[in-house]
Amino acid sequence: MLGLAVGLLALGCDNSDDEPQPCTAATVLGAHCGSASGNYGFVLEVPADYPSSVSWTDPATGTTYQHVVTALNLPAELQHRGHKIYFQAHPATNAELAALGARTTDCPAPPLLVTLEGFSTTPCR
Repeated sequence: MLGLAVGLLALGCDNSDDEPQPCTAATVLGAHCGSASGNYGFVLEVPADYPSSVSWTDPATGTTYQHVVTALNLPAELQHRGHKIYFQAHPATNAELAALGARTTDCPAPPLLVTLEGFSTTPCR
């Protein structure tokens, strides 16, 4: 009986189901803008069915991508054009945008701004 109680307690403490699971595959296209004071983050090419994704023309190459979002918090080690990542995110909140500080108008408006909740370099499960 004691063993059953300990087993149930251990299961109750496992909150791995609460962790965000990276599940959207994306390719890093590059910084939203070359100006540090105008840049919002890194643009990710996402699947066509990703909610609120938009088209975007990369100012560095002139290439237009049909389905992109901008990640505010992409880790430095993943900020390389062509890098494949897997993520879960939410639309950026007003507080998250305010934390970036003032942005100049040196850059065009970024695609949808998202905050990554979880990310990985290994394929979705």
